[in-house]
Amino acid sequence: MSIAIIGILSTIVIVDFRTAERRSNLNGASDSLAQMMRRAQAMALSGQKVSGATPGGYGVYLQNTVGNNGIYRLYADTDKNNAYTGVSEITSNGTTNLPSGVTLQSFVPVSASLDVLFTIPVGTIYINGVQGSTDAQITVSHTALNAQKILIISPLSGSIRVQ
Repeated sequence: MSIAIIGILSTIVIVDFRTAERRSNLNGASDSLAQMMRRAQAMALSGQKVSGATPGGYGVYLQNTVGNNGIYRLYADTDKNNAYTGVSEITSNGTTNLPSGVTLQSFVPVSASLDVLFTIPVGTIYINGVQGSTDAQITVSHTALNAQKILIISPLSGSIRVQ
């Protein structure tokens, strides 16, 4: 009898631990993405240089990829076109892959990728190469949970927040 009770309690603890771990992965991934956005914004506002030259700004490029949970990249707009144009613009931080089970579920505006750029020196926000006028949203979810986090970037206020 006591062995059965211990077995049942162990099963409950293990299931609850996995749920907590998955929720932690989701929270950590969405917070890390928000941190990367804030870092790009701070680099733009401070006018940070790349190899002695001032880029047009700093941004984060996000992409859903086949067979991958999604990636995001911190980049310097070295060609000053207000958009991500390729791997030559990636900073030394490189590419960040989302943890297992965590995905970039959707973007607003709707697209397969999202590019958020903060210009130097005032931090004007460009979304997919166009000066932003409405909020951009990134929905991050976990495949094994019925849970998601929404990252909202507001071009009007410059705020970056996670809901």
